[in-house]
Amino acid sequence: MGRASDHWPNFDLVIGRWAEGASAADRSLVSLEYRLLETSPAFRLIDAAGRPPAESELVGQVLRRSEVVGQPIAQNALAIADAVLAQDGRLAELLGSWRMV
Repeated sequence: MGRASDHWPNFDLVIGRWAEGASAADRSLVSLEYRLLETSPAFRLIDAAGRPPAESELVGQVLRRSEVVGQPIAQNALAIADAVLAQDGRLAELLGSWRMV
């Protein structure tokens, strides 16, 4: 397996309403990159355009980084990504991998 820094993962999140009666128009794609920033790992918002989920019929809006930064959806996306990282055992390697770089 390569070092974690060889390819940092991206998190693509479809955020919005999923209840009955909701449609793609109610949901937006926000993308984050998990990487080493200075001395610790962190999430960084990136443009969602060009990411594979951008073509999904589940997504109504594909957001650029500039459309997310400073908006409430940014805090939602970061909270979701943090929760996934902390709770999904398949991602445990990421939590310690930054120490190997």
